[in-house]
Amino acid sequence: MNMYRLTLNSPLIICEEKVDSNFVKSVDYIPGNRVRAAFAKEILLQCPLFQKDKKQDGKYNWVSIRDQDKCKECDFFNLCSNFGKIRFSFFYPEGTQVIPLSAERYKCSKCKGFKDGLIKKDKNLDYSSEVCKICDGRIESVYGLRKGKYEYKLPKIMLEKTAIDSFTLTSRDKQLYTLVAVTEAVKKKDGIEKTRFVGSISMQDSEIQNFSIKPICDLRVGAYNSVGFGKVNIEGIDAEEVCDIHSRIEEFNKRIVSLKNEINGNYIYIPILFNSHAKLGIERIPHEKLSSRDIDFKAIWKELITEEYENNQIIKRGLNFEFEVEKVYTETQIYRGYDTSLDLEEPREKAIIINKMGTTVLLKIHKNEYKKAIENLSKAEQLGIGYETENGYGQVEISNEIHLKGEI
Repeated sequence: MNMYRLTLNSPLIICEEKVDSNFVKSVDYIPGNRVRAAFAKEILLQCPLFQKDKKQDGKYNWVSIRDQDKCKECDFFNLCSNFGKIRFSFFYPEGTQVIPLSAERYKCSKCKGFKDGLIKKDKNLDYSSEVCKICDGRIESVYGLRKGKYEYKLPKIMLEKTAIDSFTLTSRDKQLYTLVAVTEAVKKKDGIEKTRFVGSISMQDSEIQNFSIKPICDLRVGAYNSVGFGKVNIEGIDAEEVCDIHSRIEEFNKRIVSLKNEINGNYIYIPILFNSHAKLGIERIPHEKLSSRDIDFKAIWKELITEEYENNQIIKRGLNFEFEVEKVYTETQIYRGYDTSLDLEEPREKAIIINKMGTTVLLKIHKNEYKKAIENLSKAEQLGIGYETENGYGQVEISNEIHLKGEI
């Protein structure tokens, strides 16, 4: 897996949810589809054969080979040839990790750390009775990113802007709006610290060797690029070593036993953390099935994370072994994006339901399935689970640090 670092050279705006028509606030991460769009924009701006109002392969603003002979001489030839096979992950602030939704934080500002609720010593223990060991205060649910034992939020700057009338080129009356952008740097005691994001860019096709993003080194990411936002520099970095899946699963099951939980020795428990938003297809489930009094949510979740095929082709990445769903911690949001490649009066896509990053699923498998499960889970960590995994959706981690330790 090829890891890359994005360094901000100007404020950044990545808007996921529109709070109001005159208020735009950036999130603390960069989705893979925004990185792909930034690459596409840079390639097309440098392409002498690109015509903005002309379709290519039936679509506008599309990266592809326009003239085989002429394109072979271009520095972007390899990128254009394989652009649809490139996988862009979500990019997160350097040194941060996603907090599982099964974890909780200590409410007192003097205390630090997180406590996981995925497995507990007493199954009848009520969450409201759990308290901080230091201050005897309550603990509460948490969502977002962490840096070690602390919650992490990127520093932001608030800007007031005036909308411009495109005809008179003057400011519109009563058209003020607010932008809350990620700052490109913060002042520290020992100097200026640049804001950096880390993620992966790799080929989905393992047969394609020597993949490189050259000659791209500068990009415009996110919104409001035309007025200077989203300038970033991209560079390759070394990937961190990760402990093998077998060792992580083994450690997690030892912890279950250490808490004196009564478990059947023929079964193995596996926690899966979604390190990015996931498009699992909840909106495709018939309404009658979801509204039934006899609804079995565990069966539905098994269906959501199971691999799907159509005409012997994978249409949704997922798990391909026998398992049971024991627990699920998740939050959802309705998302509706735009497709500017299509010639439509209404370029908005159909609304879908997204499971938010931090979603945690606890699986139970029989020992006979373990070998097959290990191979399948290794593949899931590389390629993700769900739809649109090529844009970073459905990134998963098996046995996250908080799940392994229970408390940090």
